[in-house]
Amino acid sequence: MAYNFVIQHCLSREAIDDYLRQRRSSGSCRTPHTLNSVVKSSVDIFTKKVDCCHAGCVAFNAHREDLNACDVYHAPRYRVDGKPRMHKTYWPLLPWIRMMLADPDIGAGMVKTMEQAREAAAGGPPKDLRDFFDGPIFRKLMAQGCFSSNTCVAISDSTDGLQAWKQRGLEGWPIAATILHVDPSGRVQVVSQLIVGITPGPSQPADLESFFHPIAEELNALAAGVSGVAVAGYDEPQLVRAFVIQFTTDTPVGDKLLNAIGGNGENRGRFRLFSGVRQKRRYYYPPYASDDPRPSKHRRFDVLGSATPRRTATSINAGIHSVEEARRTGKSKAAVGSLAQREGFEGYSLFFFPSPETKTRYPSLEDRWGVGSELVLYDTMHLFL
Repeated sequence: MAYNFVIQHCLSREAIDDYLRQRRSSGSCRTPHTLNSVVKSSVDIFTKKVDCCHAGCVAFNAHREDLNACDVYHAPRYRVDGKPRMHKTYWPLLPWIRMMLADPDIGAGMVKTMEQAREAAAGGPPKDLRDFFDGPIFRKLMAQGCFSSNTCVAISDSTDGLQAWKQRGLEGWPIAATILHVDPSGRVQVVSQLIVGITPGPSQPADLESFFHPIAEELNALAAGVSGVAVAGYDEPQLVRAFVIQFTTDTPVGDKLLNAIGGNGENRGRFRLFSGVRQKRRYYYPPYASDDPRPSKHRRFDVLGSATPRRTATSINAGIHSVEEARRTGKSKAAVGSLAQREGFEGYSLFFFPSPETKTRYPSLEDRWGVGSELVLYDTMHLFL
């Protein structure tokens, strides 16, 4: 194998000598710890560490950045020696995108695909649904000025819980990103997908959103634009921007990201007002008034959706604001819960219906806030399995 490698790449005698020395030293790197030490000392893998609760319930960032203890289980953040009790690792998107765009094969293909996507979106309504650029979200974001050049990057995010060992009950939540404007045959391969973070476990995080803040920070910087990026096919460094156009999850996780009530709400639909009829602790959704388990003045809905009002980001934001206002003014927990059930949402969410503080913290993500819940595809499993 070494001989074939040398002949194929026409290496010099000095390069051959260095290569063979590395092969001879492989015997000292047979244990995982030693091998990881060699890799870390040789390659910059661009990691970012964030403190988190040792129970894995929350991450200490955003409004928790200055806390010395977890505000859920009240566990201390630091050990006696002053070091964090636990931290989690993030793998940033930007170095990965830089390597892909600089590759003469992958980068040139990404630029060409984005050029075709922009031309298709500017050419009017799609004749059929072929790829992500025929969807309304990409076209809406492009109309708002997001995908303004061929060096922009379209990203899909996904997350879900993963139980590694059922006997021990250890559960982590991988957060994966997929580059969409590569060839569909390579979109599900390792080169196009990156795990940007995993919650530490051992159980579900109490606040999943807290683990997304480092990702939101980088997406905010990428949306604003990163200059000086080498792109295959261009002589000069380019300005690169990246935007998330979808979050793929199953329905329960999508409700967590949206901070939605889901099946326990009166209006459980994310997109249309399907008002349920409550009987004891359950909601029923009969299509005709004669099928109601008890008399009700609730409006009925058309299952085809032609007569049912469509929920928009503006209308959902108004309902969420009323819930947060009731919580802020000190209304009882039961009153806030009843209002949240009626609106279908418990409160603000990071990427879709942000709080005023979040808007100030990540101003470059403003374009996504007008899309709202449509960014979370309904009942669609994630691309990363």
